[in-house]
Amino acid sequence: MSAAADPTAAIERRLRTRALGRPLIWVPRLDSTMDEARRRVDDAGPGTAILAGEQSRGRGRRGRVFVSPPGGLYLSVILEPLPEPHHSWRLGFALALAARRAVMAAGGPALSFKWPNDLLRGQRKVGGVLLELLTPAGGAARVIAGIGLNLGPDPSRLDAAARGAGAVSLPGSSAEALAMVAAELLEAFEARTRLLLDGGWPQILGEVRACIVPRVGGRITVRTPAGDLLRGDFVDLAADGALVLRDLDSGEVRALRHGEIASIDGGGAGGARGLESGGGKGQDRAQW
Repeated sequence: MSAAADPTAAIERRLRTRALGRPLIWVPRLDSTMDEARRRVDDAGPGTAILAGEQSRGRGRRGRVFVSPPGGLYLSVILEPLPEPHHSWRLGFALALAARRAVMAAGGPALSFKWPNDLLRGQRKVGGVLLELLTPAGGAARVIAGIGLNLGPDPSRLDAAARGAGAVSLPGSSAEALAMVAAELLEAFEARTRLLLDGGWPQILGEVRACIVPRVGGRITVRTPAGDLLRGDFVDLAADGALVLRDLDSGEVRALRHGEIASIDGGGAGGARGLESGGGKGQDRAQW
């Protein structure tokens, strides 16, 4: 398969951001945009974005694989943390909403959000978000926000590891579509980042509630960080973004701040596959 063409000029013609994507660094093939951003984080300023034509080792939460063939959007952005760094995970909700808006602006479908970091078309995952907070000794803290969107060929047809994945079809040529989505995504992400800085978390949370699956009352199974499976009914998102679950066995209502929706009854929206996690030498880090 031939390497993807450099979309930088087409993206920059459309880009209307103040900081995000300035500079925009294109690499035809990478192990992972998250890894590349970590390699550059000491010298790159906030707003620097890394865009890859394909990833050879895209991985997600809990070490899962994100199959990343040419044609998809694989992007990581270096940011300053929010003023309260432990709230920087909220940038993940903002990035997912920005991607959803960008796909619609390019003529694509309205995607759904699956807690905590997946974008779905119908029952299939078409995108995922990962955030990492780096706190190097003696250096400035940084957040790396990564997203993968399947805009090219359906990964599930290329690799067995992508079972359960899907792709987004957009009008126009693939190069035009990718450039439009990338530019729109960076602009929308910058706007929502400013909104968070201005106290707009309730608005961000409201947008997520409006597109989340399942709807209130839907039956789900949640996988905890320890690997335990909890089955129950989705109640709501709490004010802090936690998933509120009514346990099927005990009837207890629980707010889960860590974990992931493993499956949705009747929908089977499991098999989450996100961008890569991992470490930087000499850095403390937190992941969401």
